[in-house]
Amino acid sequence: MSLSGGAAMIDQGAGAIVSQIVRGGVADQLGITPGDRIMAINDQPIEDLIDLLLLTAQDEIRVIWESEGERYKSESLANVAQRGLGLQFESAVFNGIKHCRNKCMFCFVDQEPRGLRRTLYIKDDDYRLSFLQGAYITLSNLSEEDWQRILTLRLSPMYVSVHAVNPEIRGRLLGLPGPAPIMPALRRLLDHHIEVHCQIVVCRGINDGVVLQESISELARYTPGIAS
Repeated sequence: MSLSGGAAMIDQGAGAIVSQIVRGGVADQLGITPGDRIMAINDQPIEDLIDLLLLTAQDEIRVIWESEGERYKSESLANVAQRGLGLQFESAVFNGIKHCRNKCMFCFVDQEPRGLRRTLYIKDDDYRLSFLQGAYITLSNLSEEDWQRILTLRLSPMYVSVHAVNPEIRGRLLGLPGPAPIMPALRRLLDHHIEVHCQIVVCRGINDGVVLQESISELARYTPGIAS
């Protein structure tokens, strides 16, 4: 059924942009087409693929979507989790990527040549992409609301850019004005049974040698929670 623009309390321009439809799937049967926006499931706005997966796992769902400026709401649909909606999205996050706030001295994005496609210049530091796609994050831009979502939903595993366990050296590597401790954040994840994979980008004369050995030794103390 069609909805008037004010019938659903969902921001205009929000939602998940559909890129592909599986022929004969649930979305196809509803008449959803590429370019449409999935706005909500059971009247709950969706901000990312995590929301979508959780909401479609309910026994019965109603899908709200937008097509060519019109809002539509499906009848009740059962067992969608088993079948899936039968669609793909342009991105795994629907409300914008959380961007990196650091100025890492080794940033590979800053080293990209000019003239490449625009997406290669995006500096993401998004915990949702860490969980969904294995992207490494610094944990330096998380709000307490972000933390609570990670811990409550137990988004595991997470992939973390450590670089150094020494706070002063890590802060220098990240291009921050002060220390950037990582171990308290890692312990918080581990205390909630979230598996962590760590990476260290080694910069000669800064976090190699004794500093690197210290980092490896400290991280090794937390296996198997720190899995790699």
